[in-house]
Amino acid sequence: IDPQIAESRIDEAAAQRQRRFDHALTHVDEGTLAALHGLKERGFKLALVSNASTGEVAAWPDSPLAGLFDATVFSCECGWRKPEPQIYQCALKRVGAEAAQSLFIGDGGSDEHAGARRLGLYTVLITRFLTAEVAARRRASADQEIAGLAQLGSLLEAKGGRTD
Repeated sequence: IDPQIAESRIDEAAAQRQRRFDHALTHVDEGTLAALHGLKERGFKLALVSNASTGEVAAWPDSPLAGLFDATVFSCECGWRKPEPQIYQCALKRVGAEAAQSLFIGDGGSDEHAGARRLGLYTVLITRFLTAEVAARRRASADQEIAGLAQLGSLLEAKGGRTD
């Protein structure tokens, strides 16, 4: 860091960054929450796998998402990160699922779909927050693509919609 930058300015930048992380976890889109509630009501087990620092997940206990997942696997807590197989294996174990009967859904960052595929998970690219250019690059690593979680219900129906 440039030694000419005042420490107070660095502290404020760090605080602003933390506020952005906290806001993202505590102000979740209603459509996302509704889709996850719907999956839970249908009996699906949900695990969240995330490459995250402790700061990025500091507000997790206050997030409306926290109660919707049966398991969370944060890289900062488990010591593995996507696309390492152990992070996916940990999530599967925590929810009592087999890879062949599971979906991995993500935006494709961190080569996550390739890692999930290597374990035998069916992979779904979610493009809601991606530019067309980024989605095009990540598409090849996924088995299927959806725009948002609202489409997940119909995808599961097409795949048999089992909850076991």
